[in-house]
Amino acid sequence: MKERLTVDELKKYELNILKFIDYVCKKYNIKYFVSYGTLLGAVRHKGFIPWDDDIDVAMFREDYERFQRAVIEENNERYTILSKDNSDWYFQNFFVVIDKHTLLEDSVKRNRKDSNVFVDIFPIDKFNDLNFVKKAHLMVTLKHICFIKKNI
Repeated sequence: MKERLTVDELKKYELNILKFIDYVCKKYNIKYFVSYGTLLGAVRHKGFIPWDDDIDVAMFREDYERFQRAVIEENNERYTILSKDNSDWYFQNFFVVIDKHTLLEDSVKRNRKDSNVFVDIFPIDKFNDLNFVKKAHLMVTLKHICFIKKNI
């Protein structure tokens, strides 16, 4: 029988994933920081934003790649990485650290793909060429417009 988690219980699982991330980063001397709503919640609410239910972590690209290798090397029984490199359905351009002992039922997408409780890990890239950054921003903007216009 499935056990449904409350939002507070979900947050506890995510905090445990964050503790694993912190453990790996300290062990391998990898720098990371919380970002987006997680950073805002930590500063403004001393925890989660009340209506937020996820944790966002960011790392500079070199640490991001080292972290990915470190988690694989750790071969933890409970926590691992889900990415487009090790999944036939995951499509995001960043990976997540998942708790293998959990199950998240996907009730949103047409092509249902269940997952696990997770924490997002975002790579931060550095660029010296501002023209490249402007073109990349334009491409992202055009992609968003295409999604808005797409008839589902």
